[in-house]
Amino acid sequence: IIKHVDQATDQYAVFRTSLMHGDRTHYFANAVANFTGGITSIDAGGFTLGSSATVNTSGDTYYWTAFGNAYNPETGTGAADFTVGAYTGNNADDRNILRLPFQPDLVTIKVDNGSSSVFRTSAMSGDLSSFFIANPEAANYIQTLNSNGFQVGNAAHVASSTSLIHFFAFKSSNTFAVNNYTGTGSGQN
Repeated sequence: IIKHVDQATDQYAVFRTSLMHGDRTHYFANAVANFTGGITSIDAGGFTLGSSATVNTSGDTYYWTAFGNAYNPETGTGAADFTVGAYTGNNADDRNILRLPFQPDLVTIKVDNGSSSVFRTSAMSGDLSSFFIANPEAANYIQTLNSNGFQVGNAAHVASSTSLIHFFAFKSSNTFAVNNYTGTGSGQN
């Protein structure tokens, strides 16, 4: 995950997973297709950048976060609390994406086309999902978190026909938590 922080001309946050083959990077909140020249590869011990201003403007500051050893469904190896994955959209409602090595507490999904990313945590009720853009929670995206995966609805953000769709997921542990709080309008812990 990379985020540009220049005060005058800020950029959208982006991400890439090890299952995103070729030169492709996804935006979290920009509802456009993935782009090239961002995070051009994930390497042993790091990553390589291209020349895109989103991730590599001369003299600008960028913050990045990397999560290593994700469970890889291609090899069946990796972490027991973090996984990456991909599936092809088919516009089907109530589709189960299975064979994750755990019950996830956070799932983030981004389709290769021009939709924004969506996410769902185990603290969310009903079949609601949230967006990284300023949209309200909505149903029919990530509908539920299952014991070994999750279920998606037929919204284009998660089911766009024949589109490649990438996701990453985390399980709660002593180093990762999800929850919610109610705002008070003043400082609180």
